[in-house]
Amino acid sequence: MRSITRLITLLFKKYGIVAIFLGFSLEGLGIPVPMELLFGLMGKLVADGEIPYLGGVLLAGAGALLGNIAGYLGGLYGGRPFVRFLVGFLRLPLERVERFERWFRKHGLMAIFIGRWAGWGYAQIMWFAGITRLEFWRFLAATTASNLAWASFWTFAGYRVIHYARQFLGLPGVLAVLLLLLGVAAALAYFYKTKTDHTLGD
Repeated sequence: MRSITRLITLLFKKYGIVAIFLGFSLEGLGIPVPMELLFGLMGKLVADGEIPYLGGVLLAGAGALLGNIAGYLGGLYGGRPFVRFLVGFLRLPLERVERFERWFRKHGLMAIFIGRWAGWGYAQIMWFAGITRLEFWRFLAATTASNLAWASFWTFAGYRVIHYARQFLGLPGVLAVLLLLLGVAAALAYFYKTKTDHTLGD
């Protein structure tokens, strides 16, 4: 996770919007990319006036959707070998991934909507949407709606964090992102873990 964080930060300094889009696409595929960092950097762009708020929402939503579709197609055509490869390559806990599969098989489309807000595991659900051959148009509608709602909320949150950091703390752009996101990431990690464990335990 630390290496990915450093990579995204370095790419952002050089490529800006392209790096953020890539980060959201990787997150949507199931690569553990720190969402808090992505939306913090997005908030900086919106606060700086480099992109409008709606542009930020579409950028995050489209990036995540692209990754989701890649994960769905991987599950559809690659099946369990595809999942086993990603689990091994990313060193994901197999038992936890299996719980995501059971949860998706039990709740179907609802798992996509809930999973987008429950934290880690949402993108892994896309793999099993493909494996179970969920109709693509239903998958696309559910993921598009959930990603746009998610991106709308977190793009606004990222923007406000940067805005208040500058207004009340006098911190410069990237420093504001990194320092404030330490607290935000810790709080969200705890919230996501608690919520995900509770939800998957149902």
